Amino acid sequence: MSENPALSRRTIVKGAAWSVPVIAAAVAVPMSAASGVVPRAIGPLVESSDNIKDGSAAMSAVWMETKDCATEPNGQYYPWNLKANFTATLTYNGANPDFTLAGSTVLGGVWSISSATKNQLTLVSTQNITCQVGIQGFNVDYNLPPEVKPELRSLTLNVTGSGDDGKLQITGLISVRPDNYRQPVVGPITHNA
Repeated sequence: MSENPALSRRTIVKGAAWSVPVIAAAVAVPMSAASGVVPRAIGPLVESSDNIKDGSAAMSAVWMETKDCATEPNGQYYPWNLKANFTATLTYNGANPDFTLAGSTVLGGVWSISSATKNQLTLVSTQNITCQVGIQGFNVDYNLPPEVKPELRSLTLNVTGSGDDGKLQITGLISVRPDNYRQPVVGPITHNA
């Protein structure tokens, strides 16, 4: 079998080695960037309740504050009604070997579990949001015996979202409780009595 000098194995290997980073970079470009749309961050959602407990966690009807969602960067009023895709994550950072989020279930018709591991539960939902109007929340049951409790402040709840059109982005979830003002939503604050 004769080898074509113009197309040796070495030439093919060099070409393949060069193309791998190019392909990887092309795949990593987000859809909004590929479409030329740069999403505008409109701020976080806010939560006013102490909803992370020993055996369950909940998100009430979180909302956007007017200062974060009603104006364009140039100061002009921009009222919007946005259909958005939301991702909620409940993350366990404790050390209790018996505590797990893997068997959790969710109640709340518009949210579903995307993944559940020992240390993280991910929920997804698509729903509409407008300035100062909340999105539908959820209740999560860890489905553990009552004696298996997370440590205080070992669970963190976060929610992010982006509009279907890729133009607006919700940057997280913060607490507006006086004891945790404008900080991440954590719990349990106290153990159940």
